[in-house]
Amino acid sequence: MKDKTGLLDELDWGNAVLIAGERLYEAEINGVRVGDQVLAPGLQPYNYRYTYDTHNVTKLVKRGVNGIGVVMGEGRYSGILTAAGNYRNNYGDTLGHLALLVVTLRNGTKIEIPTGTQWQANTGPLDLSEIYNGEKYDSWLEARLKGWSTGQFNSSNWLPVKELDQFQGALIPLDGPPVKITQEIQPQDIFMSPSNKTVVDFGHNLVGWVRLNVTGPAGTNITLRHAEVLENGELALRPLRRTSATDWLVLHWNAREHDGCAIFRPRHPARNRQNCMEPVKPSAIWGDIAVGGPFNHYLAYGDIGMLREQYEQARAWVDSGIPRDESGLWQRNTYQFRDWLDPKAPADDPGDTTTNKYLVADAYLVRMTEYKLSLALDNQEAAASYTKQRRSLINAFRSAWMSNGTIANQIQTAYALGLQFGLFAKGREQDSAVSTLQKHIVEKDHLVGTGFALAANNATEDFYSMLLQTKVPSSLYQVVQGGTTTWERWDSLLPGGRVNPGEITSFNHYAFGSVADWTHQAAT
Repeated sequence: MKDKTGLLDELDWGNAVLIAGERLYEAEINGVRVGDQVLAPGLQPYNYRYTYDTHNVTKLVKRGVNGIGVVMGEGRYSGILTAAGNYRNNYGDTLGHLALLVVTLRNGTKIEIPTGTQWQANTGPLDLSEIYNGEKYDSWLEARLKGWSTGQFNSSNWLPVKELDQFQGALIPLDGPPVKITQEIQPQDIFMSPSNKTVVDFGHNLVGWVRLNVTGPAGTNITLRHAEVLENGELALRPLRRTSATDWLVLHWNAREHDGCAIFRPRHPARNRQNCMEPVKPSAIWGDIAVGGPFNHYLAYGDIGMLREQYEQARAWVDSGIPRDESGLWQRNTYQFRDWLDPKAPADDPGDTTTNKYLVADAYLVRMTEYKLSLALDNQEAAASYTKQRRSLINAFRSAWMSNGTIANQIQTAYALGLQFGLFAKGREQDSAVSTLQKHIVEKDHLVGTGFALAANNATEDFYSMLLQTKVPSSLYQVVQGGTTTWERWDSLLPGGRVNPGEITSFNHYAFGSVADWTHQAAT
């Protein structure tokens, strides 16, 4: 886009703003990048909303001819959403962008320069760029695009753009902090693998981009593969599953540097998005985040406005989102994750756990009904209704899963959930349950016997004995194995350095961070 009117000669240099949204993008004005966020505008449910960013670009706009350019691509709008499959076009198959430059002149006049059919488009050095599969950058194509976002660039041979249909979702401002680069990490070691590959070790499991300074003959193709751990001196690629996580850089005659970045261009033909949408199956814990997420955020930050915004969503999940049987508990034909990655689960079947999956789901249903969102918002009527419903659900749970104060599945997970979620009667029954849990812990030599469920339940000494264990499965086992981030499995890396043979072997996962969360809450 070029301004050839000369109106910008009268620019009030305190008022120039760029508003941009839809799909992932990076914007430039006169060759200078706008803002410092990455992966903008972030993950969002495009059928409900599109977020936009607002920037003060006063210092980027100049008198005379100006140029605006936007690099964009699939992101999660039409790109791959997960590492589990190559599903594309989840929301649509055509990329588009919306931007508006607002300029205020000294006399108060405002000039609005929006995106429209006067814009032009073209492809560039990025031949492929995806969150899961990596990036291919052909620097041979840089020369013909030099100065592409300036007013002096000749775009006469570029393609015209077309106007797309109106957004399906609402256009709203960014409602959370953007993703930004927070630090730069230098390599800790560079060495050759047994297969003569160059290995660059950053000394930490991290999320980011690689800055590569390199020279070489024109046409040289440099391939970078990314992984979390080594196995037998080589990159352990199997845990990546279907993700390639590979970057390719093609050098040209004066190639000196490539700074990896998350920008994209469309590469794949349109497909029927009904054939590639991932099926949505309600399940406990994952779905329960509709309630637990906002309430725990409120407990941590006291953000009552956020809680008010999320309240109807939380109520809708409990009231109508959960498929229930005649007793009010989860229907027995629903998909459930169980006590995910129970240490006794087979390596190739992380959901085949020793605790019944519906016991776990029903326990969490009671917990979600207990959360006091209504009280926090002073909705006394709703609070009374959910309190009554919770009592009914506890009775249903006890009828389904307990007999004479003893819970089905005599293992750590069942007792931890029962105690943490108030499913045992107070007094003798609860005391007996604590003793039983302690007995199971001691019998296992204070090793963890749960997947994602763990609680102290007035057994602090035993909890810390478990916490300080270094044998597998335990929290500190990951530390003695050299882990710098929390793993998804208690034993993602087996003794001796071999990667767990199972498919689910992430080395950077959220769940076991709950151990540290409890420690911070309980420490005195």
